[in-house]
Amino acid sequence: MPSWAVAVRGFLDALDVAPRRIPTDLDARVSLYRSLESHRAFLPPDPPALPDAAAAMAWLEAEHPTLLATQCTAAALGRHAVV
Repeated sequence: MPSWAVAVRGFLDALDVAPRRIPTDLDARVSLYRSLESHRAFLPPDPPALPDAAAAMAWLEAEHPTLLATQCTAAALGRHAVV
């Protein structure tokens, strides 16, 4: 599974941000993304710290509709390769 840094990098690539402008630090990447997409509430908050596999599965099950909606939205916007 890709890391958050890789996922945010994919979003920045999809927005055609020049590679030299993309920071290596995750917080800086997120800040850059949010500054470019400030008119949207697109990037979800960091996932919660989960104590065990059962809690992780419960969180994934609860987030399943959101994940599907994200994929559908990305496909509709032509950004399906990113998700």
